[in-house]
Amino acid sequence: MIAPHQNISASDSQWFTFGLFYERELTPWLRKYQTQWPQWMQGWDVRPKIGLEFVYLDFKLNNGNPRLISGNLDARGRFHDQELPVPTIGIELRRLVSDRFAFEMTAQGNWINKWNSLRQESGTVYLSQSSFEGHWRIVYLNPALRGLRPFAGFSFYYYKQAETSRTIGNLIRLTDYGPEVGLTYTF
Repeated sequence: MIAPHQNISASDSQWFTFGLFYERELTPWLRKYQTQWPQWMQGWDVRPKIGLEFVYLDFKLNNGNPRLISGNLDARGRFHDQELPVPTIGIELRRLVSDRFAFEMTAQGNWINKWNSLRQESGTVYLSQSSFEGHWRIVYLNPALRGLRPFAGFSFYYYKQAETSRTIGNLIRLTDYGPEVGLTYTF
């Protein structure tokens, strides 16, 4: 068992998400109704999405030297060992601000409870997970890039994962927010 109030080193940690989504444009269906809406609500491209998301989280407690109350512990909290691709839903809203730039807002989330992680450690290890993320971005649109879209903006991410078995009771919560730059690919 680890002692409370320890730091997680972000400098040595590895964390990323990978998602594969089916996205459907609703804008043609909404276009006939938009003329009756206020001006600021018109002209948005609306796309709900559904898919799978995988989170890789590998961090270190107290720079690899955790303080223990009892027992032995790997100095790294390797939560990716129990991770599964999780069904995720979301929505994307985009509005052109010029010929080459668009403002984009996205939100997505997921939740599972006590799924078999397909791992045994003193019995079956069960995974519970929930996450929510939101993004506000300026996206560069250029047909010559063939589906690649560079962006800059602000993001918020909340993640919670619990692993349980007869002898395991791991829990991690992560909240992350701030500026972001990146690249998305749509095909």
